[in-house]
Amino acid sequence: MGQNPHQISFSEDGRTAYVATAGEDRITVIDAARHEIAGMISVPGTPLGVIALPNGKDLAVARFEAGGVARYARSGSPLGGDRGTSSGASLITGPYPGDRYLVSVEAADSVHVFDARAFTFVASYPTGDRPFPGAATSDGRLAFVPGYADGTVTVIDLFNRRVLETVSVGERPSGGAVLPGDMEYAVVVRGENRVEFINTASRSEVGQLSDGIGDSPFSIVVTPNGRLAFVNNTASHDISVIDLADRRVRGKTG
Repeated sequence: MGQNPHQISFSEDGRTAYVATAGEDRITVIDAARHEIAGMISVPGTPLGVIALPNGKDLAVARFEAGGVARYARSGSPLGGDRGTSSGASLITGPYPGDRYLVSVEAADSVHVFDARAFTFVASYPTGDRPFPGAATSDGRLAFVPGYADGTVTVIDLFNRRVLETVSVGERPSGGAVLPGDMEYAVVVRGENRVEFINTASRSEVGQLSDGIGDSPFSIVVTPNGRLAFVNNTASHDISVIDLADRRVRGKTG
């Protein structure tokens, strides 16, 4: 894959994967059925995020060093019309209703709402210090953005276009996910080796989980059926498997 692979996204039919290979300044194209590299797209500026655009032809790529979101044909050529930000554009999270996505910009302490169909930013909000990838409720009304450097989560009302609250959660919150049902947001608190659960309505803490979480956890991913969550522990080199029904760690892999 090359150095520092980051975000992975898939074509609509699931047959092709696109990997933002940040350390090589490229998007690596994978044949998902054959598990083989099918091509490479040169993208200068440290690509961290990539998504397949809904037109079925192009890609949107978030570039950390160059800033902003660039447009590339899936065949490999740059198409222009890039949407700029300051440096620090991170992963592209979503989609949410209306083919909209969130793009955190670490150097600008902000998160942008990206309209993938129009290929433009439609809103921008201030966040905590060094925002990491955000997550939104399934209806696209609320967004939650961890501030890695200041230990906060910024809660944004996307419908009314305003920041609702900044919640202190602990040392170095990194990845987060809205749980099925939209009632809770789970955020990994990397500096304290735990996961914190926040009620999306009251924005208050409703639980923590540290037993079974490894060293320096970084992100959390929920299965489509909502039963399990996976936390990747970067220092202990394993993955904690959480049973969300009773909020306990079933075990670790790795």
